[in-house]
Amino acid sequence: MSIGLQYTGSFKRGFRVESENPLEEVWSQIAMHSASEFISPLRPTNKPEVWKELVLYATVRIRQGVELRDAAQAVTSLTSPLLWYYSFLNLTRGFMAIGPEVRSTNGHGLHFKSGPDILRCSADLLKAGTFVEFLASQGCNQAKMTMSLQDALSRVIEIQQDYVRVFDSPSQVMPLAVEAEIGGEVHLRMPSSYYTILHPTTWQQQCPSLSDCCQLYSKKETFRLIGQTSQNESDISDFLYKHLEDDLSNRNRWYVIRTVEPEFVLPRAAYYFIAMFILGSAVRYEPQLVQHAMHPDAKTSWLLNRFIVAARRYYPHLMLNMVSQQRLYF
Repeated sequence: MSIGLQYTGSFKRGFRVESENPLEEVWSQIAMHSASEFISPLRPTNKPEVWKELVLYATVRIRQGVELRDAAQAVTSLTSPLLWYYSFLNLTRGFMAIGPEVRSTNGHGLHFKSGPDILRCSADLLKAGTFVEFLASQGCNQAKMTMSLQDALSRVIEIQQDYVRVFDSPSQVMPLAVEAEIGGEVHLRMPSSYYTILHPTTWQQQCPSLSDCCQLYSKKETFRLIGQTSQNESDISDFLYKHLEDDLSNRNRWYVIRTVEPEFVLPRAAYYFIAMFILGSAVRYEPQLVQHAMHPDAKTSWLLNRFIVAARRYYPHLMLNMVSQQRLYF
């Protein structure tokens, strides 16, 4: 059987920022937004006097976010999650003022609930506060929700492989490799471990974004795009951005965050925010849980440190994507 030629690119579109150190470049771009002379000339929808107030509000919060980031890097993981959370809280407030042009009210929007261990600590969604306003600004009007730290970590795309290594089971993030034959069919290939948890008759409930446009191949462990051939690379790219989550690096990976609990369908950055809120709150109110979880002999120590590394790199990246309204790749 002959195999046709396949596309070899990632099908990604956007603005690529060349840098030898993506982490520092992301934070440099964040710091640039703390200068009023940079963001004042933007074209707001609010009246000039309101925009002036929003600029002042945003620059101070973003500057604080950067300084808190610097402070977080100077302490251990027993303390740093609290500083990282307040850094992210300030970035969220600052970039909401620039992008959606929403000035956040006081309050976090979440309430911490302790658990028997760090993974079972959770956050209750409140009726008001920054996180609630962030969800609304992204078109998500969630009314009620309680999410544990493990629930949040299982939905963070950038630690998908780390989660699997620690728990030896699939996370809620399913990676998909795109296989597109030129002039032929397009397949989305999943790891075999994920195929075993997708029932042939109920997979549409876990992957609603693919339910009306894909078929599940039982032998090849792939999704086949219905009526989609790879005659046009741009059309494939359009499909992927519409139905999947992109890899923020240069890897040829796309993702589906499986819908197991419908109330947990949130914007991508929200899982970082919730997880860091829980960790930061535990540092403040239940430090013994953090100390136990971060012990070198604890399996959670490696995972939580991997999460912190991913969060400091990708949460500010997602804020830049939000405010620029385009795909940035570092």
